[in-house]
Amino acid sequence: MVRGEFPDALFEVMETNEQIRVEFESVSSNFLVHTHSPSDCDAIICWQDDMAIADKTRYLFARNPDLKIIELRKLFHHYDFVVEFGTES
Repeated sequence: MVRGEFPDALFEVMETNEQIRVEFESVSSNFLVHTHSPSDCDAIICWQDDMAIADKTRYLFARNPDLKIIELRKLFHHYDFVVEFGTES
């Protein structure tokens, strides 16, 4: 389920009915800019993980050691396309 509040989506693992709380960000550091709580999220899905490991350890993993950061750029590196960030009109 995608929604308009934090976290952005709730995924459900069909085999276990476990809910996974997911936040979408263009860059991982926006998670902190938006003052989201790491303890209220299970995964950050972003285009680019731009945070240093020390910052992730200090600000994210200290509050949620199981938090996953999924960087889409690494999954789609072999495709030839351009990603532009902007606001919808």
